[in-house]
Amino acid sequence: MTLDHRRGAVSAGPSGEHILCAWDDCERRGLLLFEVRVNYSADPQGHPYTVRHLFCSIRHQRYWTNGHRAYGNLPAGCR
Repeated sequence: MTLDHRRGAVSAGPSGEHILCAWDDCERRGLLLFEVRVNYSADPQGHPYTVRHLFCSIRHQRYWTNGHRAYGNLPAGCR
């Protein structure tokens, strides 16, 4: 994974394919600036299982982090 400093986007591998925003059906590039790390319980071998989600904007990041309350809702004060 390499960082494209001109755009702040993350590239996956030597082919230069960009990682897309993790929000629903958004097809914009995910940025390191809007990253969420989720630490799930350890796998059967005892290794921690961490997943990184990248988003194109703070709004999509907030949609995702608040999605467990009601799909697509933003917290009060961000609407």
